[in-house]
Amino acid sequence: MPKKKKKREPRPAPMGPPKAIKDFAKSYRCSHCHSRVTEIVQSSSRMFRVMVAHDNGCPVLTGTLPDVPDAVRAAMATGHIARVIGGPNSGAPVD
Repeated sequence: MPKKKKKREPRPAPMGPPKAIKDFAKSYRCSHCHSRVTEIVQSSSRMFRVMVAHDNGCPVLTGTLPDVPDAVRAAMATGHIARVIGGPNSGAPVD
């Protein structure tokens, strides 16, 4: 009689973001205001997003300037290999 295949147990969800993401969040500084990281969220596709609260009137918050240069500086400061993804609304408030 053939052996039955065992069902694979689903992997447990990771316990919070990896160290590289935490280091990125600690290193992020907006060059235009006194921003602060408010939280790190993980999407259903397992991608992490660092949520930043910018000061009112900050050109990054209003969408006048992108936050990509600040994100690249933070990624480089961590010493980890990182991929920074920006888009047309990078830094602009989301409705």
